[in-house]
Amino acid sequence: MQMKVGFFVLGVSVLGSAVSAQAYCEDLWLARNSIMNDNGYCFGTPLGKAIFDNSDCSTKSPKLSAQESRRVAAIQNQEKLDECKVNTKKTSLDIELFELRQKLVIQPIIDGFESSCVKYNGQSPIPLYADQDTNSQILGHVQPGDSVNFSHYSEEDKPGWGFASYVWAEDYLNPRLGWHIDPIDKCEAFAG
Repeated sequence: MQMKVGFFVLGVSVLGSAVSAQAYCEDLWLARNSIMNDNGYCFGTPLGKAIFDNSDCSTKSPKLSAQESRRVAAIQNQEKLDECKVNTKKTSLDIELFELRQKLVIQPIIDGFESSCVKYNGQSPIPLYADQDTNSQILGHVQPGDSVNFSHYSEEDKPGWGFASYVWAEDYLNPRLGWHIDPIDKCEAFAG
């Protein structure tokens, strides 16, 4: 499984949000270790082996680009600031819509602050992509009437892209997530 992580800026401790402290820390763990996985890291813990496929690993000391090194350091700083301790002896993560997150090419970075677009009322559906690339797989769409939760940073290296952390219709069936290039700004109301 190949995952990449978007660039972000973290600056404040954010464990007061609706996301549990454990899920928040596990989300940071996933983002950081996705970078390591993309660079051939061989995981040794039960959690790392369960989440990432070690079949293509090649090293315990991957060579990261300067940008990736900054991302990892920033995530580690946030994990330290929030005193994150992820149990790496377990074999699963408590991350909302994790099965859908595994389909992403680029993993978003949780920011700990949530906001929502209540009932999108744009004229046309907005595609949700697996990557910050309109040629990547479409994972779903934001349809008129859907509500959208935003709780992750967007890629600063690719302006205009955002991440819809959780998209749902009134019946709460068929939840979706993904990267979007079209703004989700036509809503009956905004929260958060």
